[in-house]
Amino acid sequence: MRNQKWQLLFIYLVVLVVIGAIIRQIWGFKGVERIFSIPTTQAKELPLESQISVLGEKVFAIQLLVYYSQKYSVDAGLVYRIIDCESGFDLYARNPSSTAKSYFQFLSSTWKSTMKRMKEPENSSVFDPENQIKAGIWLLSKDGTRHWLASQSCWKINKLAEK
Repeated sequence: MRNQKWQLLFIYLVVLVVIGAIIRQIWGFKGVERIFSIPTTQAKELPLESQISVLGEKVFAIQLLVYYSQKYSVDAGLVYRIIDCESGFDLYARNPSSTAKSYFQFLSSTWKSTMKRMKEPENSSVFDPENQIKAGIWLLSKDGTRHWLASQSCWKINKLAEK
């Protein structure tokens, strides 16, 4: 059992290194280690199995980000920066002073209207990673960055690209 955990950890680490190298090649920025860090709201003394799970979720989110960015012709680097600034890749992030939730910090009203515009069920879960990333990138492709102007000072300047 213990060997299986270490084998799983090794596989995750190899996948992370490969994805990190690919992302560095595509976007050419330093600080790739930030991509694979655990979101700060989830980093509280997690056991090894939980850390692996959280990193796996982030890798899955990045895979979805790349897929839907290509599908909707949106810059994947911009999408990454917006999600990183809005939620730190925390699927369950919530703004305490509004109804904003998840990766893109959708307001409840914006989520419902986006689902309607996409012809998706309006009661689709905002906490489903594929729903969240698909909807956020779709909305970027249709409306541009206007829904995320409040965090523009964070994502507009690619701090990861500073050399």
